Amino acid sequence: MGERILVVGEALMDVVHRQDGSVAEFAGGSPLNVAIGLARLGHEVQFASRFGRDRRGEMLRAHLAGEPLLTITAGTDLAEYTSTAKATLDPRGAATYEFDLMWDVAAALDQAPVGHLHTGSIGAAVPPGAQAVYQRAREIEPTGTISYDPNARPALMGTAQEALELVSSFVGLSDVVSQRRGPAVAVPGAASRAGDERLGQRGRVPRRRHHGWEGSPRDALRRTAVAGCRQGIHGR
Repeated sequence: MGERILVVGEALMDVVHRQDGSVAEFAGGSPLNVAIGLARLGHEVQFASRFGRDRRGEMLRAHLAGEPLLTITAGTDLAEYTSTAKATLDPRGAATYEFDLMWDVAAALDQAPVGHLHTGSIGAAVPPGAQAVYQRAREIEPTGTISYDPNARPALMGTAQEALELVSSFVGLSDVVSQRRGPAVAVPGAASRAGDERLGQRGRVPRRRHHGWEGSPRDALRRTAVAGCRQGIHGR
């Protein structure tokens, strides 16, 4: 098993429209945050995504360049344009999102050995990139570890059944699964169904604990994944 840590998923610009009419833009994307979290914890990490060489893409590049231990894979910055998430805030501060996505991440994936893969969110849900991410996860799974954060976006995942199948397929490959309240509500039963199938077929289930792994390099990478997920999800 290699020691390379690879994070695959969306890097986009959050375009926030506030009630007072002001607009602000911020670098965003759950996998981007996890990649930065891992780098800030002292791990060398590679990030495979897709953004353009337009103004917003340069903002993302500058944001990522601030992390000395983080590098992007070849092809990451060659998309036709940079994806956006328009967030319109209501009077309570809750956001309604509209996405404009360019997600053809196969061009940013290579075949170099991977010790640990983290993926999830839009990057593991939106075609055509989601299929490429799943295929790469299947290739990595026999010798590496995988963490997965569904961060479900029902509007982007088709019907409830399609969403269930998609999330279950990734959970079934994963050693670490992050479950927030949102994904549990949006895709009921996905984690438990895939976990039951994995237990029956392979004798192990996706891990959700934040402690208790000891010994092997594989276990060390699981601990790293949990720490990175926590840093990326909660440390923004």
